[in-house]
Amino acid sequence: MQGMSTRVSADVTVQNFGLSAGDDGLRLEFPEARLGPMAGEAGETRWTIAGTELAGLRARLRTGHWQAERGRATGLTLRGPGDAVTAEIAEVELPDGFLIARSPEGVELVAPTATLRGVAISSRGAPTVPEQPIEIAVEEPAPPPVPAEEQPLRQHRLRFLDAVVGELGLTVKVQLDLPVLGIRTLDQTIKVPIERGAIDFRKLDKSLDWLEGTFLDIGMHEGRLAIRWGVPIVAPQREILSWSLDDEARTLAKFDKVPLRSLADFRVGGAKAAADRRSGKIDAKPKKGVLRSLVLDDILVKLSLTVPRSVAIGDGHVLFGGDDAAGIVDLKIAGAVGDGGRAGALRGSIGALDLTLADVSLGGAARVSADRIRLGQLDPIEVQFEGFAIAGLSTTIAEISVTNLRLLLGRAPQPGATTQSMPAIVAPAVSKPTPSS
Repeated sequence: MQGMSTRVSADVTVQNFGLSAGDDGLRLEFPEARLGPMAGEAGETRWTIAGTELAGLRARLRTGHWQAERGRATGLTLRGPGDAVTAEIAEVELPDGFLIARSPEGVELVAPTATLRGVAISSRGAPTVPEQPIEIAVEEPAPPPVPAEEQPLRQHRLRFLDAVVGELGLTVKVQLDLPVLGIRTLDQTIKVPIERGAIDFRKLDKSLDWLEGTFLDIGMHEGRLAIRWGVPIVAPQREILSWSLDDEARTLAKFDKVPLRSLADFRVGGAKAAADRRSGKIDAKPKKGVLRSLVLDDILVKLSLTVPRSVAIGDGHVLFGGDDAAGIVDLKIAGAVGDGGRAGALRGSIGALDLTLADVSLGGAARVSADRIRLGQLDPIEVQFEGFAIAGLSTTIAEISVTNLRLLLGRAPQPGATTQSMPAIVAPAVSKPTPSS
């Protein structure tokens, strides 16, 4: 097929087989089959399987369809382009069989049920929300604000967080080079409840210690939620860290609350610092009277998502939870991140995760859909940072149960193309083959 490379190689061992002919052409039937190490490529996606055991295997030679009553595979690995995303699975059980077929988009596997054990997933960088390193720059008189249309907001894609409940805690460590006072380090511990996906920033401001409260202020400024510093009488307030708010968030801010999802759209320093970062004009030697460092330390997040919510990932969607299950249970995250390109990390776990996937990219040309995915404990989850930019993430999952799995390995969709599945490739009611001589 033009524009797509699909290759599979494997050693196959069978005890006996049958050959029959029908309306769909020649058909091979194997009561039992064992496959040795397999390797394949589909587009830019590479995969390997250490070993496979199949029962009731049949192959339609004309259409290239492979079907089995039961299957088990061990040592499965998926690698996206440049190994940016890697998934390793110790064991895959397909107790109700599966179908593998060619489609206009590549090679497709569908299975009514699947159980995955010993799953490890890792990626370099943020696979769905690219980040750019954030540096500390000199704060100068700010130019006119950058139009909102030039600053695409991530928070629009994070509306599932509006159903989150829990608690957020951290210590903000700020080092300032202040006029008259010189170097000043301010440490402020913050704890705030998360209710219906929102935090009360006015309570945060009131919770500041008296001394820190003299220099720091948390509140709305020029349509943004901002942490600002200043020295009474000596120096005017300047921005340390701030967050963009969409129209809904600005309305909520009138009641002293902001959505948790808005925290994804932040900047360090004021508008001039942001403009300098975009243009590459970063002062390597900051002048006196500016922010020297910012560290978010002792981060501790505890939350759950009890109401079903969906989120778009590329051209696909993920639904968290359903009528009979919470989406996220007992998510806990701890760690620290900071500026200046220093390494940081957030580590955590999730007690349980319930998902529905619709055409979600696994990297490169691999995509997956499933009516229901129930994940056991995810532990550990680790996110690596360089400054405030995500440098990589990884997690380990003991067991995953999947209903109506559809995995596509094939050509990456072209921009603007509409993804369509072949009507014939639907999880079948697998019947036992009748061997023929």
